[in-house]
Amino acid sequence: QNIKTVRIGNSVKSIGESAFSNCGSLISVIIGNNVTEIRESTFMDCINLENVTIGNSVTSINKWAFCCCSKLAHITIPDSVTSIKELAFRSCEQLSHITIGAGVAEIGDSAFWGCNIDTIICRSITPPKLFRAYHSDWKGDGLTSFESFETLIVPVGSEEAYSKSEWGGYIDGI
Repeated sequence: QNIKTVRIGNSVKSIGESAFSNCGSLISVIIGNNVTEIRESTFMDCINLENVTIGNSVTSINKWAFCCCSKLAHITIPDSVTSIKELAFRSCEQLSHITIGAGVAEIGDSAFWGCNIDTIICRSITPPKLFRAYHSDWKGDGLTSFESFETLIVPVGSEEAYSKSEWGGYIDGI
């Protein structure tokens, strides 16, 4: 468990579930351009993970993929990604800056819950679908893809589409 850097080469097409979970010494990950999905819990609880480069063939980031990577401060989701599943980046406490690629169509429940997000750059002209969690003990049906964020930057001309979508619930609260 003394692995500090993982470089997944372009010849690799798949990484197994939980492949690097709980790897406490891992600091940097580079995912090659032939990997098509980041599976459940692949990097979960990598508490020292700071740098992640996601290859541009990844189309899905699955549940708990980067959950509890408490030192991860920024992430760029490439345009090839179409979905970020629930809990994917949950409790990444230092995550403050996210760039979401143009291909992302949906962001699951609590995908970025427990993060301290300042800025989101969303490259998609059409707002990605956000999900709501309905819990019997909640008084309302709060948006839960994100707990909160301060700044949302979207493509010119798409501001109205974002404000009329699920994203508007965040924008109105800022």
